[in-house]
Amino acid sequence: MFLADPEFYRACPTYLFLRDLAISMYAKHVEAIHKRNQPGWDPHYDDPKVFLPVLGSFVKHTHQLAELDLAHLKPLRAYLVKYLGYDPDTIVLYYRFQGEEHEIMF
Repeated sequence: MFLADPEFYRACPTYLFLRDLAISMYAKHVEAIHKRNQPGWDPHYDDPKVFLPVLGSFVKHTHQLAELDLAHLKPLRAYLVKYLGYDPDTIVLYYRFQGEEHEIMF
């Protein structure tokens, strides 16, 4: 999950407000997977849905940046190209808001 990658926050400092929560949730998720069905296991963090608040904040912020100017997404695009290992013509972020589907293309 790239939102738990410290390099993401160096490359995209506008998302720094998510760093501590994303890294903490990811660490708890990994720990829960390793402790699955053992003493001290917390099934709440075993569920990938634990990341929904972080993902929601990421999408909301990305939407706000895109509304201001798509140029604000250049650092995100550069990071994702490096993360994915290839450079697609367009990166499309699909999401739902209030039951409607939306997309951000950059």
